[in-house]
Amino acid sequence: MKRMNVLMCVVNFLVILGCVGPTGMQGLRGPDGRDGEKGQDHHGDVELLMSTFLVLKSSYNYNLGDVKKIKDSIEKSSIFSHVAFEDKFQSDKNKDYICIAVKSNELVFEDVLHILRLLVGDRSSTLQDHNVAKNFLNSLLDSASYIDEVINLDLFTPDFDLDRLRSFDRSVVFELNLLLMGMLNLRESIINDIKILLKNPNLATLGSSSPSNLKVELAPIIDVGGNIYEKIYGDNDSLKSLRDLIIKKINTNV
Repeated sequence: MKRMNVLMCVVNFLVILGCVGPTGMQGLRGPDGRDGEKGQDHHGDVELLMSTFLVLKSSYNYNLGDVKKIKDSIEKSSIFSHVAFEDKFQSDKNKDYICIAVKSNELVFEDVLHILRLLVGDRSSTLQDHNVAKNFLNSLLDSASYIDEVINLDLFTPDFDLDRLRSFDRSVVFELNLLLMGMLNLRESIINDIKILLKNPNLATLGSSSPSNLKVELAPIIDVGGNIYEKIYGDNDSLKSLRDLIIKKINTNV
């Protein structure tokens, strides 16, 4: 009985399928399908640029919860009202920049305070000591301010201008992304270099004996050619040069 059922199934299949003959002539072409929806030019490049920007902004705003503590220390310390700093710290923005320059790290900020006390906190300190302190603080301020300028460009803030971004040539979007990545890497590198510099035991020992000796130890951040100085102000691949390139790239694509 089972064999009979199987045989009937095979016969029915062959009846339905029939014998396959040779391929016939090709029929007439059918009508064209409807057009697809318009895609977004270099959509992925724009998304990558936005992602890089947000990482840079997060690095800049890292640990902002501790900023108030550091700003309170700045306001309480008479060091920052010293004549050498020319009322620079009357500005809340500059207080913020100091916090951001040390990534809101209280321990690193205490090291900064210690250096400033050695340089301008003693009656015997000289004009040269004052200039060293001023240049030291200026480097810290600018390491934050250059990034702040980029973050607050109207292309990115308060919201991404997507229409404008997508109107840029693809190569421009790609280059902007590389420039932002360069700023991010430099920022993290500079912060790390500053921590290492301030932990140098020579700063405390030399400063205690003679504040003027600190100029040599702080040369990496205050002198042209210094490792940290060049990362902030140098002509190539510095925060300043990258900021200038980003602004120029955006303004020439208005």
